[in-house]
Amino acid sequence: MSNHRFAILALTLICSLPFKFTKEARAMGAMQGTANVSGRVTIKGEPAKGVKVFLQPQRTMESGANEKTLSAKTNENGYFRITGLLAGRYVPISLTPGYIMSKGWTDYTMARGAAFDITEGEVIENLDIELVPGGVITGHVTDSNGRPLVEEQVQLWYIYKNGTLQEWSTRLLEKMLTTDDRGVYRIFGLPEGRYILSAGGHSKGEDGYAQRTYHPDVTDKSRAKVVEVGAGQEVTGIDINVAEVEKTYSVFGRVVNADDGKPVDGAKVELGLLSPDGNDIGREGFSNGRSDSKGAFQISNAPPGKYVAYTKVDLEPDNALNQYCEPVICEVTNSDVHGVEIKLRKGGSIEGVVAIEDPNDPVISVKTGKITCIFYSVEDSSGELRSPYVKRVEVALNGSFKIEGTPKGRVGVHTFNPVDSVGSSLIRIERDGAPLPGDSIEIGAGEHISNLRLVTATPNLSLSGAIKVVGGSLPPDLALYIYASRLDGARGARPGEVNARNHFVIQYLSPGEYELRLKIADRTVETKNVDPQLSRAISQARQKVIVSRNNQQPVIMTLDLSQGGAK
Repeated sequence: MSNHRFAILALTLICSLPFKFTKEARAMGAMQGTANVSGRVTIKGEPAKGVKVFLQPQRTMESGANEKTLSAKTNENGYFRITGLLAGRYVPISLTPGYIMSKGWTDYTMARGAAFDITEGEVIENLDIELVPGGVITGHVTDSNGRPLVEEQVQLWYIYKNGTLQEWSTRLLEKMLTTDDRGVYRIFGLPEGRYILSAGGHSKGEDGYAQRTYHPDVTDKSRAKVVEVGAGQEVTGIDINVAEVEKTYSVFGRVVNADDGKPVDGAKVELGLLSPDGNDIGREGFSNGRSDSKGAFQISNAPPGKYVAYTKVDLEPDNALNQYCEPVICEVTNSDVHGVEIKLRKGGSIEGVVAIEDPNDPVISVKTGKITCIFYSVEDSSGELRSPYVKRVEVALNGSFKIEGTPKGRVGVHTFNPVDSVGSSLIRIERDGAPLPGDSIEIGAGEHISNLRLVTATPNLSLSGAIKVVGGSLPPDLALYIYASRLDGARGARPGEVNARNHFVIQYLSPGEYELRLKIADRTVETKNVDPQLSRAISQARQKVIVSRNNQQPVIMTLDLSQGGAK
């Protein structure tokens, strides 16, 4: 796993609490919207009575916000009506296990439709929902001797049109992805598409760990047999014969202080798989090691492979060693590994203040002390292998912060608000009064950086608008994303999805000047099959816009397809 993805994982664990309907149903919004949506739910052309339809605010899904999710139940003719909606983007959801929306997806018990935008006071009367049976994949999971594997976890990947894979592993799917007493699994409610499946990698036997095996019986993911599921089709016999239990070994070593060679007690030690190019630490690994008073550690149950041994940095600053380690590459072949030595060096430190860009807004200014900063190691372009580093620090009420134990190299910064779901957006980093490019800072070994200023804003604004297509038309199966990037060079680009009506809403923006650009959603179409002129027109489309707190108006962005460019 890349060092940057370690930070994303940490942020996900801290911030993300999606799909908690009961919690959202109790959260009474302070504002009452004026928009209304009505429609009809049908199954095989017949009205579906008693189906509960939710309109999930998309910002709730993305941030875990406690916004109220409004719902209604269909009457005997299949009609529903939901009132009091705030302006924004919503995803229609129905609680209909086994069924999916004809233009949507599923999440086990919940069928999800395509997101749509609604403005303040708008009335949508034709949000009709057609429910169709989802597809099914079922089969047996057995060990190398043909015996059923009971309560074995099956992994499921969906293959997008561009060939990228997405693993489906929500807790709602967990029951279906677990084999019963016969070793049988049955996954239902699937959209039409292509999938691969695997099992193993979790079951520990007397001699080691079962190898992850892909349908039907291969351990190489690239050789997995693709399962094609048609609309509402049940595909049977997708059996997985898990490969023989893989012999595992132990890794022994010491953690010492690099300066004086003295042992380090209580350090958490992990093994991460080394990437094929040797420049990255993979996602899968082992973390059952901790050094004793002599600095000694042991990590057990490691199958053959090339690994990186390193000490894990505790996310909480109060519980972490203020040191960083130099990662050590070790290889497990057919015996235990001895003599691995991990050296800890004194880390650097960073201190400074967090400032709000909009101090004239009293509501925002009060929230300064609730901001949390995440510091994480950023991959070096030179390909130098670095240990994962992620640390969190709470900003004091006076706006000050200090972080210790930073490794040498480039350290990234992310700010968020753990109380207010709207959060905090890092606008720029200043050192000694001068702005730094991007959202990271270079720090030397053991260096102390002071007088750092993190300028943030509360991203509680949204920008709505539409794409006006001239000089041609877009293919019906081509989806677009729209991005808003700040012109002052601040970090990141906020994305938005362009819906079937060519409308969009970009959320979580702070005041400032932005440039809008478009991108093809390549997961929905094979980019190589897109007409080059069309692709150029989309990629070259640009428009500048100012986002403010004062009566923000919708934006019309013109996309001219006739000249291979956009106006």
